[in-house]
Amino acid sequence: GMYSAVHGSSAYNGPWIISTLFVCRTPVGDMEYIPLVEDRTSSPSGDWEETELQDVASSSRNENSRQNTSSDMWTSFTRSTARAGRGWDFESAKVSHKFTREELGKLSAYESIDYFPACSSVYIDWLRTQPLARNYDRWFMMACIGFTVGLTGYALYTLIDIVASIKLEVMTNLLGHGHIFLGWLFCTFYSTSLVFVASALVVYVGPAAASSGVPEMMAFLNGVHLPKVFNIKTLLVKFLSCALSVGSGLPVGPEGPMIHVGAMLGSALSQGESTTLGCVMPCATSDGFFGLKRFRNNKDKRDFITAGVAAGVAVAFGAPVGGLLFAFEEMASFWQQSLGWRIFFCCICGVFASGMFKSVEIAMDEGHFGLFDNQWNIPFEVTRTVSTHALATLPAIAIGLLCGTMGALFTVINLKVARLRQQFIGSSKWRRMAEPCTVIFILSSVVVLLPLAF
Repeated sequence: GMYSAVHGSSAYNGPWIISTLFVCRTPVGDMEYIPLVEDRTSSPSGDWEETELQDVASSSRNENSRQNTSSDMWTSFTRSTARAGRGWDFESAKVSHKFTREELGKLSAYESIDYFPACSSVYIDWLRTQPLARNYDRWFMMACIGFTVGLTGYALYTLIDIVASIKLEVMTNLLGHGHIFLGWLFCTFYSTSLVFVASALVVYVGPAAASSGVPEMMAFLNGVHLPKVFNIKTLLVKFLSCALSVGSGLPVGPEGPMIHVGAMLGSALSQGESTTLGCVMPCATSDGFFGLKRFRNNKDKRDFITAGVAAGVAVAFGAPVGGLLFAFEEMASFWQQSLGWRIFFCCICGVFASGMFKSVEIAMDEGHFGLFDNQWNIPFEVTRTVSTHALATLPAIAIGLLCGTMGALFTVINLKVARLRQQFIGSSKWRRMAEPCTVIFILSSVVVLLPLAF
């Protein structure tokens, strides 16, 4: 479940909560893609293409009956292209989207979250009984979330290394002795088996663990309640499926799942309960020195989940500042300066914990405790200077235009591929499992057999 949909919510002029909900409804898992255009699939005839062609033909006849001015011709062209293109899923920012009945029905299935603090008399009376400037417990919880995410990230990367190293050692031995067929057979069987187990876990055990989890976290942090995205079953399935998928050799990475894992850990630690297991920690109902009762509200839960997201990014890339900036720029819509300092502290704790566990591993092998992983050292060192010229801006402009065009083309192609996947795979469980298995089988065959041609 490592695929995610490319979204363009910034081009939509509706409320951010609704826009994020559309983004999170990806064509993976048990969710389905909701286009931000008028839904034509529920036409009486049931034939989408026929209905669209009739609309386009009717529009063309109406336009021909009018005056053939340049504006009318351009309007007819854009309308026909937008209807028949099937790749134009986002409306202009100047257009207010009109929801269909089907879209409103799907929206009503999700509950909104109120992130405003409570202002009732009971809550105000309870605040009067609390110590002034009580913030130590928030910093302590941020440290706990950071250390837990760091430990989880270290365990995830260690498991990925173990799974990948087994494949590498066996393949090196077989190909080194000239056993090409046995090497190909082992590579395809081993990788396909790992992907099969990972996809089976997602499809049958934890469907909420599908995709990277980033769209779901964006939706939750902006006020859309999604069920089962923070329970312990989703956490275990996300952890195991990510390790098996990345270790198998699929062209995917653990960065997106680490964001979801960090958010789940932030939610679990701050709330102190598990609805799946039906257990509640004693501190979750206590107002004592380390009591978590005051954190059991939507606002504080949102803040700790944001910290978990930032810590996940920081541990994945070894960059505390990067985790803070990612949460601030991409994920959260509710932010305070004090929250930013606490999240940065959480990211520092996460990266430090991950590095310390790696140092313990090095100490067990080499006997030197305190050495951090060399792969996380900054590899950039400027040893020579390069003179610049005004003409250097011309190729820079050309590269910018080319990359922007290719990015737009990639987005359109991605949308079309996502529609094809939704059409041919849909909600069929065996097809959802067969797709990644087929991809890894082809990829493993190419990796083994392609070098023989050179």
